[in-house]
Amino acid sequence: MNEPSILFKTNPGYVMIVIGVLGSIFFDFWFFSMTTAKGMPSGVDQSAGKIIFIIFECIFLLFCLGCFLMALSFRIFTLTQNQLIIKRPLLFYNRTIYLADIDRIKEVDAPIRVENNTIFPSDRDIIYNGRRVTLELKSGKKIKISSLETGSYKTFRHQLIMQVGKVKTGHK
Repeated sequence: MNEPSILFKTNPGYVMIVIGVLGSIFFDFWFFSMTTAKGMPSGVDQSAGKIIFIIFECIFLLFCLGCFLMALSFRIFTLTQNQLIIKRPLLFYNRTIYLADIDRIKEVDAPIRVENNTIFPSDRDIIYNGRRVTLELKSGKKIKISSLETGSYKTFRHQLIMQVGKVKTGHK
């Protein structure tokens, strides 16, 4: 069977990969430093201190694993004439979506905000002002593609909208 011709292939979102790797290293460092610590300070109940210590270790381990999974789960999108192929290379995951199965494409702002509660509780600062495309499939499922996790987002979005339009109208 012939391989479909590739119209566009995205780069991974390097920002998400770097955040995941650095977060994993940071939480792993704290987890390792806590597990190698030598006992409790004097004057602390040993059993209560050990329970609190284990709880903190578990929290740091969960954050470490979460960041590591975030770094592993980056996506690469490949657009062909009649398919959108979603790959997660390090997790050995492939998903193929036929462009004819896409019912609607919506794009919205996807700002990442941080709340500043120190002086003005309602004041919000924007860290990153991105975009997000939601593909609504005829089966009712939704696939979200963020500009933060996808390299070449604007070009990919434009190519995707154009190709879905061609498939729906029957043009090649």
